[in-house]
Amino acid sequence: MEIVPPKCIMAAGRATSTLITRIRKGIALVALLATGVAFFSSPMFGAAKLAFTYYDPLSIAEYRLRGLSTDMIAAKIEEAIAEEDFDEAAKLVEIGQEHGHNFDPELVARTQESTIDATWRNSIDFADGFVTGTVSSPANLGGALAADYLVVGDLRDIAVEGTKAISGEHYDTLTLGLSLIGVATLVPGSGPIDVGASVIKTANKAKKLSTPMLESLGRISRNLVDMAALRKALSNSSEPLFRMPGLSGVTEMLTSVSFKDINSLNFYKLNKAANDLVPVDTAAARRRFSDVTRPEAAEELIDFTSGTATVASRGGVKAAFRSLGNADNPKDLARFGKLSEKTGDRTSTVIRLLGKGAIHLGELIYTVIAALIFAIAWMLGAIWSLLSFILNLRTLFR
Repeated sequence: MEIVPPKCIMAAGRATSTLITRIRKGIALVALLATGVAFFSSPMFGAAKLAFTYYDPLSIAEYRLRGLSTDMIAAKIEEAIAEEDFDEAAKLVEIGQEHGHNFDPELVARTQESTIDATWRNSIDFADGFVTGTVSSPANLGGALAADYLVVGDLRDIAVEGTKAISGEHYDTLTLGLSLIGVATLVPGSGPIDVGASVIKTANKAKKLSTPMLESLGRISRNLVDMAALRKALSNSSEPLFRMPGLSGVTEMLTSVSFKDINSLNFYKLNKAANDLVPVDTAAARRRFSDVTRPEAAEELIDFTSGTATVASRGGVKAAFRSLGNADNPKDLARFGKLSEKTGDRTSTVIRLLGKGAIHLGELIYTVIAALIFAIAWMLGAIWSLLSFILNLRTLFR
């Protein structure tokens, strides 16, 4: 004999079941909201956004900068101080503090160099870079670049490396080739238009080019110089190629030219100060070496030199110098150029912190994919919860 439960018991059972279902949905909704808040306030949300801005170096750099530790930035500050690059050390402190990092006051104090010390050190280093072309400090770099701008740097390197080449000795093909390009692109009466060639040459001499860049540029430079034409050009006259001023003269010139001007490629004051110090007939130099480089190989260099010049014009010479140590090809240089358009005079500092990671996702792509999967799953859960809520409302108002 079947026992039929009373209607009140059945009703109570249904009410209990409905209550449990609603509790479960409530818990699911709370969990969904909690995970949403956690996701949108976490670095994962920034990684998910990178899926839509993966082509933008600035977005990549900003995401990575937010993830740096205080100790890591402090180590880079120490590195800059050891290199006597106090300007960059101060910029590292600024970037770190903007991202919520606090540094030892003693470390911050060490990033400030006295004006007297800075003037003396920069003068000596600038003069050394100008005369010898060697680079071991930012002021050295400015001096080497200034010498190339005034043509004497390129002529000096042509004399040194070119003499070795025509004598059958070992010579630096890239230094010689880029020096010849620098002279070949002279605008009579002014400086060279190819800043990129000068920066690449200086980075090569300082051994700061990345291995892929060195290999590519080395291949091009081996086919760049016509040795017969070079021999003829170097033996064409009994006149010396140039007259290099002494250290004291260059140091005196620096009193009217700041390193900041050189780094930002503002050569107006340099031109004015160097008129008597460095007399060079640029038109004659250009004519003398105009046929020494092969046009096909010179054309191949354009992507490298123009990309480097773009970084230098937007982010400064140091940024261009540092980008050459991290770029593998002209496409990388173009991405560093795009970054420098947004980061300006902080570009060198950002590259010091992030290296190639400033422009490429690299292994970060896995974080981006994981963040996207989480975001999609969360959105599906939100849609399901919204639909359930709407259905419950409809049932309630029936």
